[in-house]
Amino acid sequence: EVAELCNHAASIRIVDLSEVWDGLQQGADLADVLEHEAGDVSALRRKLDALIERTLPEPLGNSERTATSHLSVHQPIPVELFPEPVRSYIVQGAEAIGCDPSYIALPVLSMLAGAIGNTHEVQAKPGWVEPCVIWSCVVGKSGTCKSPAIGHAFAPLEKIQTQLFATYQQDLDCFKAEQNSQTFGSVPRPQRCMINDATIEATLQCIQENPHGLVMLRDELAGWFDFDRYSSGKKVGSSAGWIELFHAKHVSVDRRTSEPIVVPRASLSIAGGIQPGILARVMDRKNLESGLVARFLFASPDSPSKGWSDAEVNPRSIERMSTLVLKLYHHTMCTSPPFASTEQPMPHRIGLDADARAAFGRFVTTHNQAMQSESDHVAAAWSKLECYVVRIALVFHLVREAAGDISIKDPEQISADTLLAAIQLVEWFKNETKRLYTLVEMNDSELETLRVINWIDKQGGAVTPREFYRGLSKYNSSSAAKQKLDELVAVGIGFYRGRKPTGRSQEFVLHAQYQSQPKTTDTDTSATEAAKKAHIDSGASGRYPVQSTRKDQ
Repeated sequence: EVAELCNHAASIRIVDLSEVWDGLQQGADLADVLEHEAGDVSALRRKLDALIERTLPEPLGNSERTATSHLSVHQPIPVELFPEPVRSYIVQGAEAIGCDPSYIALPVLSMLAGAIGNTHEVQAKPGWVEPCVIWSCVVGKSGTCKSPAIGHAFAPLEKIQTQLFATYQQDLDCFKAEQNSQTFGSVPRPQRCMINDATIEATLQCIQENPHGLVMLRDELAGWFDFDRYSSGKKVGSSAGWIELFHAKHVSVDRRTSEPIVVPRASLSIAGGIQPGILARVMDRKNLESGLVARFLFASPDSPSKGWSDAEVNPRSIERMSTLVLKLYHHTMCTSPPFASTEQPMPHRIGLDADARAAFGRFVTTHNQAMQSESDHVAAAWSKLECYVVRIALVFHLVREAAGDISIKDPEQISADTLLAAIQLVEWFKNETKRLYTLVEMNDSELETLRVINWIDKQGGAVTPREFYRGLSKYNSSSAAKQKLDELVAVGIGFYRGRKPTGRSQEFVLHAQYQSQPKTTDTDTSATEAAKKAHIDSGASGRYPVQSTRKDQ
């Protein structure tokens, strides 16, 4: 009966509490379950979340939704899933810049993955290993603060890059001095953790010189997608070579005029931005069928109403984030036998604990079932999100470890709570990916309807016809406004309410599925968080100082 009341939901999950709590009588509810848990709300919540996660969603056949179910609004990215200090750095940065938090959150993921690089990989199960590589792209028109947001996200890694270049300059000065004294040595090469604009061959050369791995930062990814600009009409710049780097595979390039390039693990994370119109051209048949676009995590928030903000990023947040990224970057690869050596170092392999592996298995099953009802292109993009669950979980795990999170039981295994946080974030990416692919394929009429929905949503999800035509100049009369709102009602996007359905008090209201759900994030409330921060602020870093190694070394 309750399910029937959810007639505007896309799907529901009906859970059976007796699957977890034995001895419940018919009609028992959460109050009864709480007695079974001796009043422990945290234990109840944890078990209930796991039960919900493994319960398959049931679609709801609502005929009113069918015609417009492909239209949706951008939902805020769940920043609360990010571990500290990353969460505060994202939230404060977004407030200071005046941008959507996803504009910082996505490049931050790539930046953290680039800082970790080849030092770690994650094993989902025997035979399934994923590198720490994340490709991300924020989508927005010019003037939506993409560049400042990406700059804020990469500031900690750029600081390391600056330090590396300063060290290179010192080494170069010493080399020149040795030449003057007729002492011969090898010409120093600059160490890098980042690159910007480079061909695939130049990128591989840089990775060969920096086996830790790299991250490519492109303020505008449109130029990167133009693979043929260096090829003089030849197809040497195709996307296939770049896709190899997404999997951190062994790559070798033979060259006629110089030594071949051999990279045992070509690891490259990517981050950047792109404008919606350019993305529509990039998502052509070639790039879609190659799977290149499907490997990117996308965020396409609505353009914000820009205004002045006195908000600033707390210097303590900047310091904590810089310290964190430095610790991640100074991890080393494994050189211990029998799987590695000094000559052939390998990434440290992090596994999933039993609960995390079970949760991941349930996700893979339900995720693949959901893909069956999607279009080919959306299904292709969703298929890549499986690997992103464990990749993001690896990043979250290493961030928690480097931040001195005392709740980590086993540094060598990812826990279920970390894995479930990654799953929830990937669920958001699923919706955002589908929304973006839909936007690219929309006709002008559908785009206009979506523009109207977004505007009403920003007004709180409800407007009168008078407010509607005063707010949107295209509908410059009450009759034009009423006609458009009637169209939205006819296709099930909203409904009228008010004391007088035909009078001035009449109000149009968006159905819940077309409204964004803003979430508030309190990063400093719980006693647990306070304890963690006290541990971090005291300078504690567990058994992983800045120059860290794992236990098998």
